[in-house]
Amino acid sequence: MNEPKLLDLGVQAAAGGGSFALTLYAIRWALNWLTGRVDRREALVQAQEEKVDREWQAIREALEGRIEKLEAQVDKVTRESEAYRLAFHHVAKALVAADPNHPALTIADQILSVAFPLDLRTLAERADLALDRAAAAKPAE
Repeated sequence: MNEPKLLDLGVQAAAGGGSFALTLYAIRWALNWLTGRVDRREALVQAQEEKVDREWQAIREALEGRIEKLEAQVDKVTRESEAYRLAFHHVAKALVAADPNHPALTIADQILSVAFPLDLRTLAERADLALDRAAAAKPAE
């Protein structure tokens, strides 16, 4: 009679449990390996994102500095241009009163026509100068 002995049953149980434990260990190792790869990849992506954020922040700060400088420069040039415009207006008015047909007035008019084709203030001033020229050209009554 071949009855299973207690020792044989124990060996079979140990062999089955051992293979079950080995399977669980292999699954655990595979999961740890996969999650480790995912974690490393996420860490790399996070580091790259932080680097890109720092670079863009530096670019934004540099551009903001340049914009501030350019705005200051535009303000300065605008003030200078307005001063030149007013000075020219006064000098041209005096020249029109002295000699309305002076060639410098014609040249200045042509230069202003090219430089400021749509500037209504300049057009109005040029119209005033033309009226002043016309008035100065008329003989005194």
